Amino acid sequence: MRKSSVHFKQVANASVAIAHSTRTEETEPAYLLPKEHRLGNVIVPGSMSNIALGLEFTRAKASMTGQAKARGSSPFWEGVVVLDGIDMKAQTAALQSWKKEYEKATGQRVLHMAIHGDEGFINSEGKPEYNMHAHVIVNRLNDKGRVIKLERKQLSAVQDLTAKSLGMQRGETLEERKGMRGRKHMNHREFRKAENEKRLDVEQVKVKLDKSQSDLTRQRK
Repeated sequence: MRKSSVHFKQVANASVAIAHSTRTEETEPAYLLPKEHRLGNVIVPGSMSNIALGLEFTRAKASMTGQAKARGSSPFWEGVVVLDGIDMKAQTAALQSWKKEYEKATGQRVLHMAIHGDEGFINSEGKPEYNMHAHVIVNRLNDKGRVIKLERKQLSAVQDLTAKSLGMQRGETLEERKGMRGRKHMNHREFRKAENEKRLDVEQVKVKLDKSQSDLTRQRK
């Protein structure tokens, strides 16, 4: 079972972030699963449209004040929420619950959420292994155009509420990691690489066991 996590980064290019989340890129990403294995993507009800998101980004960028504006920071965050299983209807309901809890805990506004069910890899048995996740776009400005900064305790609380809202086991806490940074979210290439490495390890162990069994058989003869 996968453990819950949500990881954010600033939106450097709103058009690119929005197109990726909604799968409206001009060119289809090469890393997607074969079409016959894709579960598709779901835009969570209540999400802003592409056009509305673009306009909101422009408005928010112009309204920024303080040090964030001076540094050229982005008013938006884009995040990846790890999901478990392939029940996209249940995941949609869970994400709507997550949105309410996130906004209550942070004061930031969740503008858009999209579930991606078209990424992963084909395992050695020819079956798809899905890298289920949701992309979320957040406006992190308050009504005065200042960035709502989240302290370490708040970020930890966000991980707590994410696990609770999604009904998943929480990832390790900062205390459990003894102050060390947690494992960053794996993108599609890292996910496939890690899963393929695990598959190769299993196959190598199987080969060794088969060889040992064969050697033992010969010795008995």
